[in-house]
Amino acid sequence: QWFPLESHFEKTISLSGGRQLSILGFYPNARVDNQKVINIDQSPLNPALRVKILSTEGEEETTLFAYHPELAFSHQKNLVDPSNMRLFWVPLELGKNPNELLLARTSNGEIYQSIRQKGEWKESTSIQEKEKVATGWMDFQLSILQKLDRAISQNAYRRIPVLPNQDPQFPPAAKLSLAYQGQVQTKWLGQNQIETFEFKDKSFKVVFTPQTKNLGFALKLKEFEMPMYEGTQNPAAFASHVEIIDPGKSATQDYTISMNHPLSKGKYKLFQASYQTGDDGTLYPVLAAAYDPGIFLKYTGSIILVLGIILIFWFRKAFTKRKVRTV
Repeated sequence: QWFPLESHFEKTISLSGGRQLSILGFYPNARVDNQKVINIDQSPLNPALRVKILSTEGEEETTLFAYHPELAFSHQKNLVDPSNMRLFWVPLELGKNPNELLLARTSNGEIYQSIRQKGEWKESTSIQEKEKVATGWMDFQLSILQKLDRAISQNAYRRIPVLPNQDPQFPPAAKLSLAYQGQVQTKWLGQNQIETFEFKDKSFKVVFTPQTKNLGFALKLKEFEMPMYEGTQNPAAFASHVEIIDPGKSATQDYTISMNHPLSKGKYKLFQASYQTGDDGTLYPVLAAAYDPGIFLKYTGSIILVLGIILIFWFRKAFTKRKVRTV
């Protein structure tokens, strides 16, 4: 059995064998302190869930970790084996479409599938390699072609020919070689992708972005906040606490850039656009810099247009010839 966490808060869930489950707490970034699970912040770096199991033998509290299932433990009598329960961290987009598919792998290598058809999740069942399962989406079937017990995901890049004056449909990528103390590492970087180059005594983070432009000042990120809507993992807002460093001034200035509160500095405006997640799970804000060199002409044109309307309204009689009717 599996169930989405967000829609089952403060509810009692019936399990097989006459047992019942209730959710006691969710910790996006959990840490164990003095044999007690606490939450550090709202960043989803180590999601954990504390639940209570009710059975005929009594009740039991269990803590589950999404990224470290081996750390699951019971708080009291060990009436329930925590290894039989898993907390999975799935994309935020899951559950927004009427037809969806969820695959999950247990610690013993079994794969379970659950299909969402017309907005309703079907019962989760195990699926074997090469087995065909009807999805209910017209005549589509699900089949696992190959299962890799130890695998890593890698992005594959290839050259796509683009004709002159044609808008490319694919983002650019760069192949980068970094040398340090006789060691050389080569990696592909997609646009706005962060890669970490690990050497013996030093590591480097490299990002491939469009051409940079000097804004005349620098920003130092002090803290990035991404609060969630209560009871969900949907971001409610983004806020970057930055320090403005002006080369012409010795003093610095603190400022908070949020979604509806941009930073205006000189001829530029910096907006809180989005965020990215690094290899180590650290959240990095993405700021958008806007500059409109023709804004003066826009305001001037608007003023002239308004003045023209006023002149036509008040002096229309002076510009209108009276018609003389002859009898």
